[in-house]
Amino acid sequence: MKKYVLPTLVLLAAAGALALYLRPTGTDYQGDGYALQAPRDWKILQIAPVDVAFVLADGPEKRAFRPTITLVVSPSNETISATSETVKNILAGLDQPGNAFVLRDKQDTTLNGLRCTTLTYTLTANGNRLAGTLTLVSAGKTYIFSYTTLENEHQRSLPDFQALLASFHPTS
Repeated sequence: MKKYVLPTLVLLAAAGALALYLRPTGTDYQGDGYALQAPRDWKILQIAPVDVAFVLADGPEKRAFRPTITLVVSPSNETISATSETVKNILAGLDQPGNAFVLRDKQDTTLNGLRCTTLTYTLTANGNRLAGTLTLVSAGKTYIFSYTTLENEHQRSLPDFQALLASFHPTS
């Protein structure tokens, strides 16, 4: 995986205010080879280089940065682990000068019986202090889920991200 994919995801998340590209979505989402339950009250954004992004539609206050969940599907069938090349490349991409990147946690686990690795971190992008959770799932391809928010709002929508992950299943 190229080193620029994750920084692009962070920038895409920072562009959560691109409301012109938002359209309403239901709770069921069918992707190319997978299905999941989209969080209620979130909108869908489809713009390269991600396969799909869910952006929190409204919040208690008007925000320049909205909580964002993205999914990138990589054709790589590498066995994902905290020490895999994909994870190393993602961490190198996030840990750039000026980002004030801090890796908070890195762990291997399973999701619905599938091998996965979860990374939690904070960094600075476009003057905003962000918190992120990345979950990489091995299922014939590599599914990279990214949840990004302002650092002080990370816990608020974390249950939506966890529910989306729990509903994920490959269909092919």
